[in-house]
Amino acid sequence: MKKISFIVMVVFLLGVFGLTACNNDTLDVYKTAGKADIETYAQERKDNYCEDNWTVVCGIVETGKQEVGEAKSKEGVDAAISEAKTAINAVEEREVVSELVKNGAYFAVGNNGNYAIVKGNSITISNTIAPSQINAVNIVSDTFDFALVDGSYIGKNVRKSISFKVLGDELRIQVAWHGANAIKTIFKKNDAIAVSSENPIQLNAPQDISINSTRLRLRPEDFLGKPEAASILLNGMGILGVGVEIKQSGKDDFEVMVIRDFYSEPDCFFDVYFPDLSLTQGLNIVRVRYLGGLFLQNDEIKVSENSVPIYFSITVDAEGKFITERI
Repeated sequence: MKKISFIVMVVFLLGVFGLTACNNDTLDVYKTAGKADIETYAQERKDNYCEDNWTVVCGIVETGKQEVGEAKSKEGVDAAISEAKTAINAVEEREVVSELVKNGAYFAVGNNGNYAIVKGNSITISNTIAPSQINAVNIVSDTFDFALVDGSYIGKNVRKSISFKVLGDELRIQVAWHGANAIKTIFKKNDAIAVSSENPIQLNAPQDISINSTRLRLRPEDFLGKPEAASILLNGMGILGVGVEIKQSGKDDFEVMVIRDFYSEPDCFFDVYFPDLSLTQGLNIVRVRYLGGLFLQNDEIKVSENSVPIYFSITVDAEGKFITERI
């Protein structure tokens, strides 16, 4: 009986140690691949740096590889790789004159499938700016017309400016938002995604609208109402945001005031908040439309056009209260 128990114990221990060795072997392979990933990421960008800054990059690579080697799990390896790439991206690059930008779809390197689309002199960027509200998500909300200026492509829209350089199949994009620090993202071209030959899609005007004393709330037509899929659904519909234009009391012309992000909790909607609109005392006219642009649908680049606007009168009384009516 004792002999049988001893044999069972030996088999059990061999299984435990064998499993541990197997797990270690798997992690070691993962680490080797992680170190190679950091090396490759740096080498692909070598020509972008002066000699001194390339030395800095090499130091980052060695530190990253060391941290990968010391990681205790695959999650730790992934974190070390991400930190190394972020540090490499922060090293100043030499001035590079942009090559000719090509039409097509470009996907962000290591950034959750975010993308940029180029067609002619227009570029649409998905999700490069983090939303300011915790329950908001950014849909494909930023389209820019651009031009080549002193070796960089420069563009602006109503709330942001953009600059990017083109190196082969890469776009190196910097976006600034309301004077905030620029966010830099590297995008690589995906040649499998073609430009659709279909005519532009005409967006319908907002239909599902609710109004209270402080805001307009717009829900896109046919929206499925699943917050976790909001960005994907809206991208596929070609709705890139909401444009709000205001003609203040006593003025003759409309001014573009804001393009709203999309909220996904507790419901799915765009909110136009009156106190943000710089309304003046008296009668203000507000027009709102869905914004179109370049978007991806079924692995094709398509174009949607702005909807026709809908109009509201917003009267601000002497106490600062809002009286709203659709016109």
